[in-house]
Amino acid sequence: MLAIMALAGTSYVIYRKAKGLMNKSSINGLINSLLKKTIKPEDVIASLDIPYGKRENCTQEEFEKVKSAIGASSKIDEYTILYQAGVDHNQYLLITETLFSDFDIGVTGEATDVSKKAYHTFVLRYEQDNREMSVWSELHDGTTSKFQKEAFSRGITKF
Repeated sequence: MLAIMALAGTSYVIYRKAKGLMNKSSINGLINSLLKKTIKPEDVIASLDIPYGKRENCTQEEFEKVKSAIGASSKIDEYTILYQAGVDHNQYLLITETLFSDFDIGVTGEATDVSKKAYHTFVLRYEQDNREMSVWSELHDGTTSKFQKEAFSRGITKF
């Protein structure tokens, strides 16, 4: 029974590591495809259909300042910008990485804080009719992802 528990725990840790590597590989593949122009930014932002925050009463000039500030930066709060590109006059694509601590079970079966990386893709959109800048991403896959996306949105709309 102890051997089965150890095998299950080890299998879960291996699964978690493999999933993390696949996520990083997937993001790196996406960035490389964007850089090589085999994928267009427009195709990426088409899948970013969930709003996570907005800034009301935002002028086009303020939106341009936000894009300029992001362009001059490699980080926004705890988020490292891995890729960024203007898609058109009213949309700006960002691919980010963030480190976070998660309470998890290690190989030994002991509960501990584990450092993890999360990758998120965002698009900033400016709607001139509403004078609104909004932050969009794909659907979150859990509460941690949701809170990370909302935190990024709060940080970006403060610019």
